[in-house]
Amino acid sequence: MTLPTSQPNYFDSSETGAPTLNNVTASLLEVIRACAKNGFNSKTVTSIAVASGVATATAASHGYSATYGKLLLIEGSGEALLNGRKQPLSVATNTFTFAAPGVADGTYTGTMSAKRAPLGWTEPHTGTNVAIFARSAPEATAMLLRVNDSHANGSTVTDARIVMAESATDVDTYSGLAPTAAQVSGGLYWHKGPNSATAKQWCVVGNDRFIWVFTQYGSTVSLLAGQGFGDIVPYYAGDAYGALVAGASSAGSGTSTTGRIGIVDVYGLLSTSYQVSAARAQSGSGTAQPQALVGPRAGGIVGGAGFQTAGSTVVISPSPLHVNDGAAPGIVRGEVPGVRLPMFNAPFTHLVPQTVVTSAGDRVFLPINFGSQGGNGQILIELTSGWYD
Repeated sequence: MTLPTSQPNYFDSSETGAPTLNNVTASLLEVIRACAKNGFNSKTVTSIAVASGVATATAASHGYSATYGKLLLIEGSGEALLNGRKQPLSVATNTFTFAAPGVADGTYTGTMSAKRAPLGWTEPHTGTNVAIFARSAPEATAMLLRVNDSHANGSTVTDARIVMAESATDVDTYSGLAPTAAQVSGGLYWHKGPNSATAKQWCVVGNDRFIWVFTQYGSTVSLLAGQGFGDIVPYYAGDAYGALVAGASSAGSGTSTTGRIGIVDVYGLLSTSYQVSAARAQSGSGTAQPQALVGPRAGGIVGGAGFQTAGSTVVISPSPLHVNDGAAPGIVRGEVPGVRLPMFNAPFTHLVPQTVVTSAGDRVFLPINFGSQGGNGQILIELTSGWYD
């Protein structure tokens, strides 16, 4: 069974072969490049044996995981149904299994390989420690992500600079920026952790239209700062500019992340600056403007403590994190893709996928503990199905 690129896929810094995030120039760029375009931990597959619809691939010391949402990309098999994105069912030191419906029993060989499946993005423009990324989904807006990770001194070594662009002809020639240079000169800041060569914790979750990038929040490895780019789930047909980019509007201090919000905070109304920006209004007019993220809880709080239910039941908000066009109370433009919110603080284990029974059936969420200037909380990102279905 080959999974589409719309299927959510997640990566984290604990994986075999994962790139290192630290204060080295381009380290965050390499994390994004590996997850979005290249994949990582490529291994030779010497054979694939199929029996009763289950394939067992042999790859020496592969280091892969059967954790839900950590997808693999199989390439090179002469049997087309064995190629593509797969969810491992089980792993051993030198083998892993995956579903292979419709494939005849037998052993398949050839010049085959496996690696952690990238999101399927492309990199149309590349420079020195700078790159522009594009999404692969035919339904995606035309918005591009420019990552400048060339800083090598001072407090800026803890950040890469990020902008969204409507078009580009090379890595340094682009237009239709969000935020604009007048709004946040040089672009938003995506955090790389405190200023040291020590490897930092990170987690990336995405698909062919959206990428979430969570990076270590200060010295606390169990808390991450959230950043993101991609299409919203639009409520208006033909919203050609229904995409957002989210990060901090100022540099880190080099040792902490005070003031760092990104896309999630315990306060759901981010409308006072351009930390969350769209290229244009829903109408298609004007230039970049802020987007307000509105949570389901009174006062806009999206992950704070104290909202527990009776007994041990964890309630997942049926309401998404809404995107308001401009400063609240602008029109509700759509939803932030893939996000649901627990109705009390951090009910699940950080970075351990959790199956939750909902009215729509069993769904799997990745809990991510976040830190911010307003306090700490937990965000849940769905891994079960496409975010735009």
